[in-house]
Amino acid sequence: MTPLVSGYPYRIPGGFGRDRRASAALALGVSLMAGLLMAAGAPGAQASTPPLAAVVDLPGDVAAVAVGKSGTVFATLPDQDAIAIARLEPQPQVRILNLPGTADPLAIAVTSDEAVAYVGRLPNDANPDGRLDRVNLATGAVTQIEGVGYWPNDLELSADDKTLVVAVVGQAEAVLVDTASDSVRERVRLRHGAGNVAIDGNIAFVGSAPIIDAIDIRTGNVLTTSPAFSGEVVSMTVMGNELIAAITIRAPELPRLAAFDARTLRFKRSLELQPAQPEFRSTFTIASSFSRVYAMWGLKWDIDGSEYPAIAVPSTQAAFGSPQPFDTNLDFVRAIGADATGALLAVVGFSTTRGSFVIQWYPTGDERRSVAVQARLKGRTLTVAGSTTGVTTGAAVRVFVRQGKKFVAQKKTARVGTDGTFTWRANFRKKPTRVYVTVGGIESSRVTVRR
Repeated sequence: MTPLVSGYPYRIPGGFGRDRRASAALALGVSLMAGLLMAAGAPGAQASTPPLAAVVDLPGDVAAVAVGKSGTVFATLPDQDAIAIARLEPQPQVRILNLPGTADPLAIAVTSDEAVAYVGRLPNDANPDGRLDRVNLATGAVTQIEGVGYWPNDLELSADDKTLVVAVVGQAEAVLVDTASDSVRERVRLRHGAGNVAIDGNIAFVGSAPIIDAIDIRTGNVLTTSPAFSGEVVSMTVMGNELIAAITIRAPELPRLAAFDARTLRFKRSLELQPAQPEFRSTFTIASSFSRVYAMWGLKWDIDGSEYPAIAVPSTQAAFGSPQPFDTNLDFVRAIGADATGALLAVVGFSTTRGSFVIQWYPTGDERRSVAVQARLKGRTLTVAGSTTGVTTGAAVRVFVRQGKKFVAQKKTARVGTDGTFTWRANFRKKPTRVYVTVGGIESSRVTVRR
């Protein structure tokens, strides 16, 4: 499973970095005081927050997080030049892994076996382009990957861990890194910049302002581009057949969630969200389960006169629901992330009660459903094999095969096994080229038939 990386726009008041820490501390104090004064006079809103599973303290501020399939949280600590590795089992605990050099760690992506982390680090005098590091999480050994470019702002790993997609903000490029050799395999030039990354199968979505590009990570080709929109994409997540983007623009216009069709990038719908202090260009990061988008705003959202640093927004293929308060009892939230199933949400922020930054774990009770497939032709026999997440055992699998210019539904079906996998076979006279499946109301990506 691919960890969801919460992209972090390095544009908040004060920011991180050694030359910004005094202003960051001042901004923190002002925002905390304003939040406490406003909350004291605000009417109470009914929060819909699941029980807190666990909490651990951190030694400093956080830029971004990745959540592994075990629920382990990997957080970059800019002030510490370190990574925090926070585990739930056998008991909540944190290990700090120091990184060499002085370039502040920013974005992070972790392999599905949780053995290796890739860390994007900010430019500074010693590293004028910033740097991208490969970190062995067991030994702490660090290898710098050369030639990535100026300012690796966000990272995402493909599901098979073979390709790392890097949004290089300073050069308007998406860089594809081969993780077997830890070398740059492809540079994809983009028209409007590279800010944040999300991956669905073999497609990488790279968003900035004012468009999102879909890139085939196998070839490096730009497949399609979204319609232009006002604002800047600062975080993205894939939900079923949709790409949900967090888009922020300057006051008085409001930040919003926008849904796009994940294959065509056709715009579908949007929802404006109300920050408590819209005049500030604050952090805005999202993560998702199967049916809800979790959104954080660094200086809190306003819901019915009460302030919450995070909210949950119900989402279907047809509409966004009304934002629901997500009461973390934190003064502000810095980053959020979900595991690959969407069943566990990690929230990182500052708690005045504990006097530190903390990681909190919440079970969402809402596992994301997904289906992944591979197709192989041997002789005349086409075999379609796949795996599912969050789909009921015994659910029917329907296969669609491209014949000519159209995909044709096949009469024969398969069933999802107890382990979540399925296999479908049929003979064809004409060689099929592309297939996809539907199961439990979820549609897979289109895949090429291998021979």
